[in-house]
Amino acid sequence: MDSKLLTSKNNSNQMEKHFSKIVTNNYGVPQGSILSPFLFMIYMSDIFEIQHDSHLLVYADDIFLYNSGTNWNKTIGEMQESLNKISVWCKKWKLSTSPEKSSLLNFSRKRSTIPPLLKICDKPIPEVKSLKILGIIFDPNTTWKNHINYLRQKGFKYLNAIKALSSPKIGTRSDHLLNIINATIRSIFDYGSQLFSFSSNSNRQKLEPIYNAALRLALGLPRNTPLDLLRAESMNGNINSRHNFLCQKFITKQIALKDWSPNARLFWNIDSNFYKYREKEISIFQKTINLLQELCISKVDILQWIPPPPIYDNRKINIYTHELPFQNKDLPDDIVQNMFNDYIQPKFNNNIIIATDGSKNTNQTSIGILIPKKKFDKISY
Repeated sequence: MDSKLLTSKNNSNQMEKHFSKIVTNNYGVPQGSILSPFLFMIYMSDIFEIQHDSHLLVYADDIFLYNSGTNWNKTIGEMQESLNKISVWCKKWKLSTSPEKSSLLNFSRKRSTIPPLLKICDKPIPEVKSLKILGIIFDPNTTWKNHINYLRQKGFKYLNAIKALSSPKIGTRSDHLLNIINATIRSIFDYGSQLFSFSSNSNRQKLEPIYNAALRLALGLPRNTPLDLLRAESMNGNINSRHNFLCQKFITKQIALKDWSPNARLFWNIDSNFYKYREKEISIFQKTINLLQELCISKVDILQWIPPPPIYDNRKINIYTHELPFQNKDLPDDIVQNMFNDYIQPKFNNNIIIATDGSKNTNQTSIGILIPKKKFDKISY
């Protein structure tokens, strides 16, 4: 690798026709380079080797540290110790921290008279009432009111654009407008819905009027159009039903991944965790159970994802693409079967053979599978 990629980088700023003084930078990676993200990941990789009692999440150059517990002083102490170790790690690798850009959010339903005081590099971290993480706004009581209000503001901006596009002067087709609405307003509302779908119904209902207004504009329907007719004409369900479906899909996927998902333990241990929390604190577990019951399935009914076996260098894979003697549609099926067996037995005597073929029609798709020493030879879907 060329060392000039990482060292001796000259930087200069331009404003109109004027250039600033050239400054040499020997740290970091060049912006816009294909290798920059990969090199930065390598640079940050050993942050997970720091031994501490808190939990760490890293996304690019954003570091999230969190901890939980019933003992206030112990939890704060563990967090401060973790921050101290991260500060030492940053100094070691010449990474600067910005305490004034950092935020502290205390998730609790209790009113604490002692504000949490955490420092990084001997500077206090300001406490905030809400925190935006990867586009989702978290609040201390996890009511999601701030985030849904934020979604409403973004939805209104796109709604004004839909009003302009639906004007008769422009003449945008209804089906095109529906695609635009689903790609903008609905996709914005969908992002992170697995979290805020557990919010109160009154809070979630705030998103429905914006989506309904956009659908009416796309179809040219008046404001007093019944919602059932609006759903039928647009072939789109309501936002709440869609968020429930996305949540069900997410939960089912996490249960299927099991040990391969960091979230699966929350859902596999629902029954045991259910009784460990007070009634106000079990809503997410109870709603998860309700969602599974709506699907008429239990956790044991979900097929577990099995990772593919590793392919070693000494494994041989043979793919035959030339004309084989039994590949003749003019021959009867029994003759083709005999020719096929005569051909494969001497060549693949000590191997497992999986021969597949597929066909489809308007109603279903079928795949034929032949595995020696198995009693089935066809699976239909």
